[in-house]
Amino acid sequence: MVPYVEVKTLALGPVRLPVFGSLLVTAIVVARWRLLRSERALGLSRERSMAVLCIVMLIGGLFSAHIAKVALDDISIFLAHPAVVLRTAQGIRSAGGLFGGLLAGIVWCRLRGITGRETFRMLDRITFVLPFSWMIGRLGCALVHDHIGRPSRSWMAVAFPDGRLNDLGLIEFVFLIPLSLLFWVLGRRSRPVGFFFGLFGLLYGGFRAWLDTLQIHAFGWPFGAALAGMATGLAGWVAMRHYERRSPQAGAS
Repeated sequence: MVPYVEVKTLALGPVRLPVFGSLLVTAIVVARWRLLRSERALGLSRERSMAVLCIVMLIGGLFSAHIAKVALDDISIFLAHPAVVLRTAQGIRSAGGLFGGLLAGIVWCRLRGITGRETFRMLDRITFVLPFSWMIGRLGCALVHDHIGRPSRSWMAVAFPDGRLNDLGLIEFVFLIPLSLLFWVLGRRSRPVGFFFGLFGLLYGGFRAWLDTLQIHAFGWPFGAALAGMATGLAGWVAMRHYERRSPQAGAS
């Protein structure tokens, strides 16, 4: 059993910073640094485009995550008054952020005239650095306990004041540790374009499909989002094979 410890703010002298927000910013900075460092190491010339793509996906992801949170918390109110998303601050939903960021990135690349293969390569590199940064963000969720699930007798259950409950943020944080290590090990060798995009969709989507069964409301849209993530991963690997067949010598990512 995990002892209950809640840390919502971090004191730096007279300044108190919100833990979740601070870790979220840290995750974004770390992801951007690793990504641009990787681009330079590969000797590629799209470092500027990659930096802008990160910003586009970040803005699109945060906006979509907010919309998903507001809409799915009360779908009837959202359908009756869609403008509620502009007047309400209720947090974010990660699945909305992932899909929204991906869509924003694809649209931006299309508008910029970037080829399909190069777009896929850039998305693959972003996915490569994603698990570690996502892990940093989920640490914030685990510390503030904002994703509480069903009662549990598991060794990972947290001893909340109201009883032993699953902390979904903590469980996901623990899962992302070996996933980050796996990506780091696999990234030591050249991989086909789309390899990490597909692998993340399959592994993370499959994990979230299981994790959603631990929620108070186990099934419904979140479970569907997990399956959509797995389908996106499979589609990524299909695209990977397509580009490999068309350009076998240019497949290194």
